Amino acid sequence: MSIACFFDKPLLKPQTQISKSDNSITLSYKEDSFSITPEDKSLESIVMFLDSLNGKNTITQIASNIGYSDQEVIEYINILDEELLILEGNDEFKNAISGKNLILKIEEYVQRWTNQKGVDPFNKLVKNNEATKSLLVGFALEYFYVTKRAFTTLMPSTMFQLSPQIKQELREFAMEEFNHDRIMVKALESVGISKEDAYNHIPLPSTAALINLLNFWSHHDPLSYMASLFIFEEASDGNEYLESLKMYDLPENYIKPMYDHSDVNEDGDHGAISRNLLKHVEYVSLDDQKRVIKNMKLLINTVYAFYDDLVDKYYENEDLPVRLAN
Repeated sequence: MSIACFFDKPLLKPQTQISKSDNSITLSYKEDSFSITPEDKSLESIVMFLDSLNGKNTITQIASNIGYSDQEVIEYINILDEELLILEGNDEFKNAISGKNLILKIEEYVQRWTNQKGVDPFNKLVKNNEATKSLLVGFALEYFYVTKRAFTTLMPSTMFQLSPQIKQELREFAMEEFNHDRIMVKALESVGISKEDAYNHIPLPSTAALINLLNFWSHHDPLSYMASLFIFEEASDGNEYLESLKMYDLPENYIKPMYDHSDVNEDGDHGAISRNLLKHVEYVSLDDQKRVIKNMKLLINTVYAFYDDLVDKYYENEDLPVRLAN
């Protein structure tokens, strides 16, 4: 099976330092480093591979120049991409960048912001197997609200004069998100929260804030909306959260819908949604870049506030009160 590549002409980030020892190569970028110890390639060919990532060569040209197969080149580029070391080399603007490089820049910012903030209190409890049943179910209740609203917040973004490719990606994503709330509500019903109460539940302020940000950007700022989606979709993978469910006395009818929802997201590669959308944007001005990056920092701060609120509200609340409008 062939491996996909996000890049047309990959560029190793210009500030990357390359150092070579007897049996490995180390790439250093800002405060991060990544070591390569090849098993079936020579160090010299790895250096040639890195030198070829100059933003001018296609995948096929790189492979031909160094004697690798196309799939080997793509595999190695994807590894470097996971380490946030690759840009798209096609940009030839003075101050603007492509949508591809905008999302790559945002991914780096998001990683650095989250590294600075550290693990939030909710995920810290989950990772340490210290989360209470009420906290896990409270998370599901709040996340259900986000899932319920996802489709309606998405649709306004399709009304902008965007490229046909972007509109098609948004519509396909919308259809994959449609009715996810029906999967999630089954989990809530299995722990004593009625369908009616789940749909009438008043969310925590920070939960509402997350949706309000998405809704505003979908109506007024499609760049910020498209850039934000991967943050939500990566969070919804919830591997540690899902694994933690096995540690608690929760019914199978609660656990299965959680996995079903995660499987839908994984099968649809929803974590790549922002890349799939923004790769079709040819030009992003400096002012647009600054605005979108500022908005993504606001979103990350709101996500952390969401996790803080979860712990404050649900950690020691075994009764799981559902707040209703009436």
